[in-house]
Amino acid sequence: MKFSVWDYSQVKIAQFNEAHPNLAIDPTDIFIFTWFKGFANKTRAKTLKKDGSESKGMWCKTIDGVDYFNVRYDAIIRDFPILGVCNVKSIQRRFDKYVEAGIFEKIIVHAGKKGNFTYFAFTELFLSFEYDNDNPEHKEMNINVDTEQKQNIQTKAVGVDKNVQTKAVGVDKNVQTLIYNPITSLNNPTTTSSNPVKQTVKTTQTKQLKDKDLEEEVFLNTIIKLFGYNPCFNPNPYPIFVQNLKNCNLSLNYLEEYLTWIFTDLKPRCKNKDNFVSYFFKSFTQPVYISKFAHTKELEIQKLEDKKARQIVCPVCGCLHDKNDYFCPNEECKYPGEMLNDANNIQKEKAIFELKRNDNSKYQEYQKELDKLVEKYPISKWIMNKEIKKEFDNLVSELEIKYLNIKKSA
Repeated sequence: MKFSVWDYSQVKIAQFNEAHPNLAIDPTDIFIFTWFKGFANKTRAKTLKKDGSESKGMWCKTIDGVDYFNVRYDAIIRDFPILGVCNVKSIQRRFDKYVEAGIFEKIIVHAGKKGNFTYFAFTELFLSFEYDNDNPEHKEMNINVDTEQKQNIQTKAVGVDKNVQTKAVGVDKNVQTLIYNPITSLNNPTTTSSNPVKQTVKTTQTKQLKDKDLEEEVFLNTIIKLFGYNPCFNPNPYPIFVQNLKNCNLSLNYLEEYLTWIFTDLKPRCKNKDNFVSYFFKSFTQPVYISKFAHTKELEIQKLEDKKARQIVCPVCGCLHDKNDYFCPNEECKYPGEMLNDANNIQKEKAIFELKRNDNSKYQEYQKELDKLVEKYPISKWIMNKEIKKEFDNLVSELEIKYLNIKKSA
C-alpha cells in the first residue's frame, strides 16, 4: 500500500472515511485540497509588502489570528477541466462537505454593497491529513472491517445486475458496460438477423433494458451513499417507487435528489435511530412525500423562471444580472441600474471599460488628464458659471474623442 497520495496520508484519510462514511474523502477531494493549499500559500505571499509589513489582500483575511481565504468555485472548474466538473454547485457541495466534516472552517464576510463573500480556513483535522514520513501512525493501517463486511464490499444485492457487475454512474462516463439481455446470446450465430425490422426491435429492447438497469443502479448507489452501506431492502421497493413517481408526475431525473431530500427530512423524526432503516423503507415510497417534494420542485422551478425573466445583460460589460440590482455585480463595472436608460452615459462607460481592459496604460493616461481638468476646473468654479462649465465640458469632450473615440454630439 502507498502511504502518501499527493502529500496526504492515505492511512489517515482511510481511517477518517471508515469513521465518517457519509463524508468520505475521494481522490477528487484530495486534488482540491492540493489546489487550495497551493492557492493559500500563494495568497499569503502576496499579502506581504516589500518592507515586510502586511497588506490587506482581497483573497485573504486574518480574523482572531486565523487566516481565511476566499475561494471562487469557478476557478477550480476553469483551471482543472480534467476533473470533468462543469457545475459550480458540485464544487460548492464538496466545500460544504469539508466544513461539515471539520476539515475547513467557514465564515461569511459582509462587504456592504459589494455583497457577501465566503472564506475558508484550515483546521487541525486538515493538517492531520498531511503526510509525515516520520510519523508511525501514517504507516500503520488500522481499520476494523470484519469478514462479513469485507465480503459485502465485493457483492451486490440479488437482482440488481444480472450476471454482470457495472460501475457506478458518473465514475467512468465513457466506459461501456455489458447488460444482460435474455433475447441476445453472444455465442449464438443466429442472433444476427438479415431482417432489418427484427434487428431494430432487438436494439430497441436492449436500449430500454439498459436504461432501466442504469436507473435502478442510480437508485441503489444513492441508497448506499445515504446509509453508508447497502440496507438490502426486502422486498425490492424500486418498482412501486418508480410507479408512484410517475403517478405524482415526478421525473426520474429527480430520483437522487428526492431520495436525499426524504432521507434528510425523515432522519430527525425517527426517535429510535436503530429503527430508522425500517422507518425509511416504509415511508419513502409513499405518494404523500413524493407529491410534497414535487410541489416544492415546482415552486423552485417557477422561482428560477421568474428570476430568469428579470435578468438583463449589462450594456457596459455584458454581465448577466437581475434588472433590479442597484449596480452591475461585476466589480470592474459596477454600472448603476438607475442609468440603464441613459444611452450617452452607457456609450461613454462602455468605452472606458473596454479601454481599461484592452489598453490599461492608455486608460491610466486618460485618467491623469481627466484628473488635471477636474483640479483646474473644480465644481465650485463652474457650478455657478455657465461659461466656465461650457469650457470644462468642451475639454472633457476632447479627451473623450482622443482616448475613447466618442464624437461630440451636434
